Amino acid sequence: MFQLLIKTLKNTKDRLELNASAGISVNKFYAKLASHINKPNGQKTIPPEEVLAFENLDIRSSISFNTILLLKMHLYLSVSL
Repeated sequence: MFQLLIKTLKNTKDRLELNASAGISVNKFYAKLASHINKPNGQKTIPPEEVLAFENLDIRSSISFNTILLLKMHLYLSVSL
């Protein structure tokens, strides 16, 4: 799966001349968080044993997260806004 992801990111950059980021994790929510970490044109994996570390994430200093994601983090992770 990881090789397919790298190939897809490379093809996006080479053929379309666009940057793309990807995240891999235990569910869609954490994968979305992971995709924001190595922007632009990067990949990040959050394995199950590291998921709990994101519960105390200080996201107020990051402007890369969109509003919907911030609200979900507040609801599901009790992150302060």
